[in-house]
Amino acid sequence: MTGATDSVRVVVVWVPDFPVLACGAQDGEPVAVVHRGAVVACSASARAAGVRRHMRLPTAQARCLGLRVVERDLAAEVRLFEQVVHRVEAEVVPRLEVIRPGLIAAPARGAARYWGGEPQLSVRLVATVAELGLPARAGIADSTFVAALAARRGDGVVVPADGNAAFLSPYPVGVLGVPRLAELLKQLGIRTVGDFARLPAGRVAERLGTEGIGAHRVARGGSARPVSVRTAVQDHTVQRLFEAAEEQLDAVVFVAVALADELHERLAAAGVVCG
Repeated sequence: MTGATDSVRVVVVWVPDFPVLACGAQDGEPVAVVHRGAVVACSASARAAGVRRHMRLPTAQARCLGLRVVERDLAAEVRLFEQVVHRVEAEVVPRLEVIRPGLIAAPARGAARYWGGEPQLSVRLVATVAELGLPARAGIADSTFVAALAARRGDGVVVPADGNAAFLSPYPVGVLGVPRLAELLKQLGIRTVGDFARLPAGRVAERLGTEGIGAHRVARGGSARPVSVRTAVQDHTVQRLFEAAEEQLDAVVFVAVALADELHERLAAAGVVCG
């Protein structure tokens, strides 16, 4: 369950190549985790051979002879990463958001004060994940997006307050995650986030529409949305126990509908929604 917070500083913890780790790959083994015929993650040795995310499987296999291909098991990733989430919640930051298995974000301000500063918070988070045998990197910034980029750049990178725009400035426009917009900007000769950020907001709105406005706000250091933290301390489970095995589908469906209504009422009363 999730609830919004208006914290300004955000810390992100990233476990590199988490889908590869979740499938039990051995050190140095060229592995590609695939979904619907495309690579979603690959090991360092596979990357060294030219394999990349989003690459079609035949191309990846042609570039890396001996590549072990594993179909993505999202349930296994969730189970493994839940151990990380519980450990971090219990020992470092009590409120966090799971963006996806391998990537979490949390409000940094209060936790940084508790641990003695933002660099110390980053060190603590990385060490906590390492205790579970997983590599991790941490980054801190004024938004989840920039904090995630900071984590990818290197362990413990802290972007100064109000420093999002300066940090993003040298990145290519493709980092903003809007492929059509990035292609259009390149055609206009705008290749870096800094170049894009310097465009007048009115001109962006007029020429590039809603997508352009949102990306321009991020390029200028704004945040797309606040962190949505888990509030999982309360159990909202609903259930019915049949005294004997129920063989009639209609009876099971009737109970399921009643349980769905009950769950909806409990979530509404608690002020939370499914994330």
